Amino acid sequence: MGMSIMKAKNNQAKNTDKRQRILDTSLELIMKQGIQATSMSKVSKESGVAVGTIYHHFESKEAIITELYRHFKLEMLQVMTTDLNVSDTLDSIFTEVVIRLFRYSKINPNALEFCETFASSPIIDSKVREEVTQAFQGFTENFIGKMGEEGVLNSTRKDMLMIYLNGAIFSMLRAQIAGQIDWSEAEVRDYMRLVWKGISL
Repeated sequence: MGMSIMKAKNNQAKNTDKRQRILDTSLELIMKQGIQATSMSKVSKESGVAVGTIYHHFESKEAIITELYRHFKLEMLQVMTTDLNVSDTLDSIFTEVVIRLFRYSKINPNALEFCETFASSPIIDSKVREEVTQAFQGFTENFIGKMGEEGVLNSTRKDMLMIYLNGAIFSMLRAQIAGQIDWSEAEVRDYMRLVWKGISL
């Protein structure tokens, strides 16, 4: 009985390792040579995982891309929101969230670039896109709601605010990972003070 359980756990660990190798290799190949040039056979060759095993974990290349997108987006949200000091002022929380995303993008530039590349792609499964969108909207709408409660939110329409924030934050991050800017965290904080003025009273 004990040996059977150990064998099952070892098999599960091996499967998890293979699945991760498939994802890691696919990300590397897609970012280097593009989606069209990234075939399942290339993923198999570079990862050392048999093609049949890849299809056991993922039914298609599109399924791999969808899983990468889901993983990175939800990981970003977790990094942004875990253990925030809710007793801080809203502008401090706002800046801290972006600083965390800034740090994440410096450590994982491929993750941010990948998500930006496939943000509007029809490749991403609609249910996964909806899951991710709702997760981010839940956090954002809750924060904007608190700004309204505290009387610091300006009168700009919410849809305009969302477009403004998305553009201001992610254009900065894209410029950073592209090497167009090389900001310190202090400079990001200065920049976020400007962005905060655009949404607050």
